[in-house]
Amino acid sequence: MFFSSLTGRRRAADFDLFERSFPALETLNGCMLKRANDAATAIASRLGKSVIGGSDAHAISTVGKAWTEAPGARDRHEFFARLRAGHVRTSGTSGNFFRLTRDVLSIGGNMVRENPLTAPVAVLGVLVPVITLVNYWLEAEFVRRWKHRAAGLEIPLTDAEIAEEIAA
Repeated sequence: MFFSSLTGRRRAADFDLFERSFPALETLNGCMLKRANDAATAIASRLGKSVIGGSDAHAISTVGKAWTEAPGARDRHEFFARLRAGHVRTSGTSGNFFRLTRDVLSIGGNMVRENPLTAPVAVLGVLVPVITLVNYWLEAEFVRRWKHRAAGLEIPLTDAEIAEEIAA
């Protein structure tokens, strides 16, 4: 995902590489915040890139929450031809705190069901809501720091510019 700190630190050069080298950008990730998806959509639009979407599911309840559509495609060859031509769209929903929290708890529950020896780790489940909340706060902060890319600006905002943005 273009606007996610979960895939590692970002530098301006990383965005330059994404913008220059990738023919399509993920603009709808079913586990990412709407603001991250909106910022990626703005960049894809500005650059004339194809858009792709996916559920990013790690639990069955999230499968199919976001996807890529290629209207009129009758098979995978036509789908990819439409993707390459930019004749696709994304559909579905962005992620949120409740979806991520439910998925993490589901994964933990399945882990214990599959291997009862992991049951002592389940006690950590009480921390999941706090961890997912902190995760989304950090993701929102990451988007705020880097969303200037959507407007085509080349340099990251300074802390003073970020403070000004918040005050506005």
